[in-house]
Amino acid sequence: MYSLETDGRLQLTSAISLLEFSRLVHGDDNSAQFIPAQQWEFELSWNESVWPVFGRLICWISFSAGAEFLAKGFCLLNEIDVRQPHSVPANPTGELKVWVARYFDNPDASTQQTTNFGDLNALVSLKDKNNKGKFLRQLCKKKAASPKDENSFWSPTIFSDGLSETGTRMLIDPMCVTTIFTSFQSFSLKALTSS
Repeated sequence: MYSLETDGRLQLTSAISLLEFSRLVHGDDNSAQFIPAQQWEFELSWNESVWPVFGRLICWISFSAGAEFLAKGFCLLNEIDVRQPHSVPANPTGELKVWVARYFDNPDASTQQTTNFGDLNALVSLKDKNNKGKFLRQLCKKKAASPKDENSFWSPTIFSDGLSETGTRMLIDPMCVTTIFTSFQSFSLKALTSS
């Protein structure tokens, strides 16, 4: 495993790349925040520069993954360890057919350790009522988030995303990555990454 800072920076770098690729937000260097794209801008960009058939889907998947990486990166940069060691099959050596046979005969003999950052559920732990949102609650506490900001992680949110005609979309799933992303917008990136 790398250090918390290295893994946090890698997660944050990945997050920024994915979020900007999504075309749903743009990074604003002056405010160190993401700004939602205008609907027409988003609709035009995915169709022309991503893929005319599945571009919209690809952009939303990139946004979702980026929001998750953003949350994990902020946790790691604030010394909240969301990582777990994980054994995976080691890279094949020699002839692949022989390696596969040896691996299935004794899977434990050919493994290597890697880092698992968990999925979104692992980050917010909503299934365990006693441990609900462990990592994000730790982050909120460490950054002295207001009760309103902290509660926005766990409660339904009305999200003004700049993409719908009415200007709002109702999100009723507290696990939704968009809720987490908008909650982070209540903090500036500078505040979350500063010590």
